[in-house]
Amino acid sequence: MDAAQPVTQAQGGLDVTQPTTDSLCVQLTGQWTMHATLPSTEAVQTALAAMPQVRRLTFEPQKLADWDSGLLTFLLKLQDMCAQR
Repeated sequence: MDAAQPVTQAQGGLDVTQPTTDSLCVQLTGQWTMHATLPSTEAVQTALAAMPQVRRLTFEPQKLADWDSGLLTFLLKLQDMCAQR
């Protein structure tokens, strides 16, 4: 590795939108790997708490790059959160 080149940390991103009154869409971007910096479920949890009419959670993965069990862990947390709701 060249010492002059900066090391960049891989990261995943998400954006939460409400395409319809009863649904939220989680847009996934970047790298969702165990070694990346990943967002928490807090943004989704906050949106769900603010919108009690939401009954469906969808995902838009078009800008998702690499993924591994880091993404699966995130999705399982969302599943648990929705089941408790």
